[in-house]
Amino acid sequence: MADRIILMFHGLGGDQKTMLPIGEYCGQHLTNTRFLPIEGPINLGGSTSPCLGWFEPPHDNDRALDSLTPPKLNGLHDSLALAHKTITELVDQGVDPLTIHLLGHSQGGAIAISAGLTYPEKLGSVCAIAGYLALTRDMLPYATGTNYYLHHSEHDENVGFRWAHYAKSFVESTGNSRTVYPWDKRDDPHSINVEQLDAICSTIFES
Repeated sequence: MADRIILMFHGLGGDQKTMLPIGEYCGQHLTNTRFLPIEGPINLGGSTSPCLGWFEPPHDNDRALDSLTPPKLNGLHDSLALAHKTITELVDQGVDPLTIHLLGHSQGGAIAISAGLTYPEKLGSVCAIAGYLALTRDMLPYATGTNYYLHHSEHDENVGFRWAHYAKSFVESTGNSRTVYPWDKRDDPHSINVEQLDAICSTIFES
């Protein structure tokens, strides 16, 4: 059996294959690790130009849960159900939930954060790159003690850096551990780079 399993959640418009190079790179640092890419179940682009994702994306100025008009995030419940089902199936197979880690980018990072918060058992860790909080008011988070590691460029214009701190504050309010890693990344600041992956691999290895 693998020492750990990393569930990987792609960003909006990606698919399972998008995350395969991430698994290949991290596999050089994390031996005996199973990388399991999950594909977003929501097609936001229609039949002629499919665009897979996890929920209807909000505008960057309207991501706050406590907003007077919070985003609807259509599709979020189905996507979290898929994430939870995947975790539960692994646990039912005898996998220790403390060896299960969630890793996501952008909208996939939002799913990783939200799936961790709404899963009733402590997981190995949740790592997000350019992620943000995506919950609706009917979703109740659990204080399981899962550690959250939020990597975000200070120059990200797709998902503003302030949303990393918003997620940090919310995670902290639930009694879970959280760390924000700011990156001074100006060239394609919303993308994933190897320095972030190296830091994430070190975090997961030490978990």
